[in-house]
Amino acid sequence: MWGICLDQSVYRGKLFQRAVEYDNSDNGTVEILQPAKGVKISADKIKVADKPLAFVYGELVSPSGHPNVIGKIEDIIWHFKNNDYGYYISSDDVKISKRYCSDDLIKL
Repeated sequence: MWGICLDQSVYRGKLFQRAVEYDNSDNGTVEILQPAKGVKISADKIKVADKPLAFVYGELVSPSGHPNVIGKIEDIIWHFKNNDYGYYISSDDVKISKRYCSDDLIKL
């Protein structure tokens, strides 16, 4: 399942407001599978994803209009004001600072 991590203290704050893939546990906790494997948090700290992701971590994409740039999805955030995901990519192992919407990227 996919959701948004709402706990600032998890994984030194690096998962806060990030899209996470998780698996439910029996005791009211969830185990995060992506982007950090094996992290366990309380289930009430995850907002279930309202809409499916267009891309997942590690997927190869190209910004529309820039076919010479090939990148990998490095980070997926939830933009509360826009009620949508924002995607960050890396190209040649360098994270590009621009936040992309799903319409801005082409799956390779």
